Amino acid sequence: NPQDGHLAAGRNGVKRLRTVRHPNILSFLHSTEVESFDGSSSKVTIYIVTEPVMPLSEKIKELSLEGTQRDEYYAWGLHQIAKAVSFLNNDCKLVHGNVCLSSVVVTQTLDWKLYAFDVLSEYDGANATATGPMLQYEWLVGSQYKPTELAKCDWATIRKSPPWAIDSWGLGCLIYEIFSGMKLGKTEELRNTASIPKSLLPDYQRLLSSMPSRRLNTSKLIENSGKCPLLCVLVVLPKV
Repeated sequence: NPQDGHLAAGRNGVKRLRTVRHPNILSFLHSTEVESFDGSSSKVTIYIVTEPVMPLSEKIKELSLEGTQRDEYYAWGLHQIAKAVSFLNNDCKLVHGNVCLSSVVVTQTLDWKLYAFDVLSEYDGANATATGPMLQYEWLVGSQYKPTELAKCDWATIRKSPPWAIDSWGLGCLIYEIFSGMKLGKTEELRNTASIPKSLLPDYQRLLSSMPSRRLNTSKLIENSGKCPLLCVLVVLPKV
């Protein structure tokens, strides 16, 4: 309903998706709101038109990739999402706030795109109101995906942290979910690294540092792709 926080968050997501453009962010085409009435109550539905996509979780099941082929496709997809997140954090000074498996979709050409911008917020450590949407809508983020500072609603620490701190943590959650083949149930599961490729493990651990200031900037993850045997495919594939 019009007083529901979900509606305000949805409107924030539509506004952000409309204005933020990047090759690795879902392409927005059109949106409209329709209000319907049921007796004395009203309901607002937001419709969004985008390029054709499928949730990453469904596409992974459909492809059923295994072994090296699976790892290379995941590495390529992670590279695309890392570029989208780096663009938000480093170029736009924005925080997505909810990077995980469910915030990624796949196009008909098998490219990964970032979306789900309902919590997207400006980042300005000197501005007490800069994280407004995140402060208002953090309840939309699953507790299993929240780094300690967000779980505690420690806004002072969040404002002192680098703009990539929260989304780097989210990228670590995404890595866990795609390689483990399971949706993250609780934060503690991130410690189980059995499914994480050894070549990716150091970066995975740095993304999930308990200290926000020490988390790996996603731009560095992109740079490291040429130094990692698994991720070197990220550099080669675009040239093929």
